[in-house]
Amino acid sequence: ICDQLEDNRLKDILTQINQLKLNHPEVTLNLARKATELMCKNLNKEIHKKDLGDQTLDKLIISIRADVPRLALAHLYAIMHYGNFGSHDMGEGNYALRRIF
Repeated sequence: ICDQLEDNRLKDILTQINQLKLNHPEVTLNLARKATELMCKNLNKEIHKKDLGDQTLDKLIISIRADVPRLALAHLYAIMHYGNFGSHDMGEGNYALRRIF
């Protein structure tokens, strides 16, 4: 699928995710959140013909929710919430992220 993407930044992030996922799950999670944000920005440009710039991921998802399947929305929100959780020190809770992957 990576080869079919036109956005080189997104390709680079997805390549990094594939290389790091086993040994660096927290970094991978952060990259997955970044990729999700980039995909949502691209969808907004494609569907609504507008650049939402520095909007939060939550607002980016809200702006495309009528245009994507509900299951896709569930995945987008899951990545957003796990990414938010994984980007902050949650004490022992961060260790749980390592066991998910």
